[in-house]
Amino acid sequence: MPDNSKLEIKAKHEIFWEFILLWLNCVDYADGYDDILQLNTFNHLATSFIKSAHKELQATVSLLLEERPQVKAIETSRMAVGIYLKGEHPNLGRR
Repeated sequence: MPDNSKLEIKAKHEIFWEFILLWLNCVDYADGYDDILQLNTFNHLATSFIKSAHKELQATVSLLLEERPQVKAIETSRMAVGIYLKGEHPNLGRR
């Protein structure tokens, strides 16, 4: 992280808490994703949707971290959300 960003986060209380909440959400996502894969409580199709959505989300992050963030990130993030929603469909459900 650039030094000026670190200083800004330290200096502004509101930005500091937004940063903390962002990281907590990232950790929560990672733990939840790992649990889904390890506990194997969803059927195969739902798990496939969740894995595909995760790959789309990773692609989105890669596109946003390029030197010049790519507009395609909007499409990949939208695709990830759509796939996650399909994976959550009640007819797929848990085993």
